[in-house]
Amino acid sequence: MNAADSSCKYYRILEMYLRLLDGEKITKKEEAERYGVDVRSIQRDLDALRVFLSGQQQGGFSQSVVYDWKVRGYVLRGNRKDLTREEALALCKILLESRAFTKKQMESVVDKIIRSAVPRPDIEPVQQLVNNEKRYYEELQHHDGELLEKIWGIGDAISRRCTLVIRYERRDGVEVERTVKPLSIMFSEFYFYLIAEMADPEEAGLSRDRYRFPTVYRLDRVRSFEEGAPFKVDYSRRFQSGEVRKRILYMFGGQLEHVVFEYIASDSVAHVLDRLPTAKIEKKELLDNGRTKYTISAEVYGLGGIRLWIRSQGPQIRVLAPEQLVKETKEELQAALALYQET
Repeated sequence: MNAADSSCKYYRILEMYLRLLDGEKITKKEEAERYGVDVRSIQRDLDALRVFLSGQQQGGFSQSVVYDWKVRGYVLRGNRKDLTREEALALCKILLESRAFTKKQMESVVDKIIRSAVPRPDIEPVQQLVNNEKRYYEELQHHDGELLEKIWGIGDAISRRCTLVIRYERRDGVEVERTVKPLSIMFSEFYFYLIAEMADPEEAGLSRDRYRFPTVYRLDRVRSFEEGAPFKVDYSRRFQSGEVRKRILYMFGGQLEHVVFEYIASDSVAHVLDRLPTAKIEKKELLDNGRTKYTISAEVYGLGGIRLWIRSQGPQIRVLAPEQLVKETKEELQAALALYQET
């Protein structure tokens, strides 16, 4: 067999495999006519493909070419490394709901997921299920066109443990420069955030005591960043983003707090436990009106985020501890009531 014949054979095998991945059936007679070879050549191609796939049975990947008597042709069976149509649809729905990117970026990402991960026969049905949301997608006011580049660039610095010098726009519009040790990138409530430690707060004229805990920076407010010197990580005190995720609300930082509150519900409090993954039901009491009063404790970072959530729960919740949170909640409720009394 000469080199040209060999290349043609490999091309046939690759093309047949791609069509099998797309859910098509293969028949020896049709393939022989397509490539201008005899049926025995196609049989050898299928045998070679079977041998190749049998050697890839690892890491949850398992595929084989089998003859399906119902369709009268060869089809691909087994696990796929790509997404199923159900997984791709769910992922696209989550992305669209997040409103994390500009309209142009979101359309590009969703289209790539569908076209690169979904088998060809399922592409059109999945597209139809997301087209309406794509059409009426509203991007957020803050978006710039560099968010994806920031995520990658800062993520790369995190993986290589390099400090970053960032120009950051605070909520009051003032730009400041900070040298930080980047720890993690998180997403919450429409925005991506950088979690970082100040490299040397005193050098920036800031209080070391105030910045002894990681600080949260919204990525769209990072105007620019440059890599600095590498930094060392104490493995015993390394940042655990999964543990932080369970204890942080609306990306408010601060020291670890132990919060206790009463929650009155007419049904399940599963939504409370979902919002506060560290929450534990300490006590359960059935009230005369048929409702249930739960005493719940939870660990959270800072009080800013938990205060916002408490305000969203209305009269169903009463804070018991810590005392600072009780005091601040009372003051906020009194201030809100005063607004209505003025009218």
